[in-house]
Amino acid sequence: MIIRDSGPEDNQGLLELTRRAPMSGGLQLRIDRDPDFFEILRKRGEYRTFVVEDKGSIVGSWSVVTHSVYINGSREIIHYLRDLKLDPQYQGSLAIFRLFKYVTDSQRERSADLHFTIALKGNQKVISMLGGRAGLSNFEYVGTFNLNYCIPTPFRKRLGLLHLVPDPDLNELCNFYDKFYKNYQFGPVITTGQLKGYHNILLKSGDKPVAAITLEDPTSYRKTIVVRYSLTFRVILSFLRLLSITRLITRPPGEGDTLKTLYVKYLAHDQSRAALKKLIKYSISLAYKQKYHFLCLGLHEKDPMLPYSRKLPGLKVDVLGYISSLSGRRLNFDDLLNGLLFEDHPLT
Repeated sequence: MIIRDSGPEDNQGLLELTRRAPMSGGLQLRIDRDPDFFEILRKRGEYRTFVVEDKGSIVGSWSVVTHSVYINGSREIIHYLRDLKLDPQYQGSLAIFRLFKYVTDSQRERSADLHFTIALKGNQKVISMLGGRAGLSNFEYVGTFNLNYCIPTPFRKRLGLLHLVPDPDLNELCNFYDKFYKNYQFGPVITTGQLKGYHNILLKSGDKPVAAITLEDPTSYRKTIVVRYSLTFRVILSFLRLLSITRLITRPPGEGDTLKTLYVKYLAHDQSRAALKKLIKYSISLAYKQKYHFLCLGLHEKDPMLPYSRKLPGLKVDVLGYISSLSGRRLNFDDLLNGLLFEDHPLT
């Protein structure tokens, strides 16, 4: 068994691994990243992907994406550990621990310090590994994120005296986001280049921005295929299909179909959560109009918008956030635990 950095020649092997390692649960999903496994990582910036190779086949992988973020209001570099995959035949082996050790040792050699990762709530195998098991690097829990896969509906909330700017000036939008995300831990440092290619919407009162949202559709480089529904999900699905006949919701996907999800990548408001709620409702109706199955809105457990998000009809999923300093740097975890955290959910 060999663990190493990947290269372009590993593209096909990584694509095949994603097909062999579906996400389990009541809704079994398979990620399809044809034709380029690395495209979604490339869109995020600097990255590294590590692979486990055995008998000439790639049987495991893990990626690291580097971002500039705000921590306590100051810019820091943080490395996001993403995309952990393991061939089902290697579940229960030492492969995942060897991969974890190789990645952290390799990153430490490059003086990469702060690392952040997430784990699905209830995934005890990964969570126990993050707790420093078997001498591995210890990750500290820093909060829970709730992902609401909102069901698109055709209803549109009236905007009143506010007006939409569907193609806003990117410099103005960047400044608006920057002011907002400085108040978050791991808040992104956003450039105009990072906003290009996404659906950006600004809501204004006169000439003053009051709310903004950036939407991402990753379908062209990350398709989610429905493999199998559990019996419970099939019952729910039958009800939703009947409801979709009334055109109140989008018709849900069947087994073998692509699950089309529009993600809320960034959002912000200027002391007006009411304006942001209107913009979220507008985005949900936009997702319906464009025939998406879900609009995914992910928020930290302490986010003031979370109670509103939880009331929106949809499927709720909780993920846990963890951070580690590979250099042994002492972080003020109280600030992290008591603050608002940001997570780039379209990459999850």
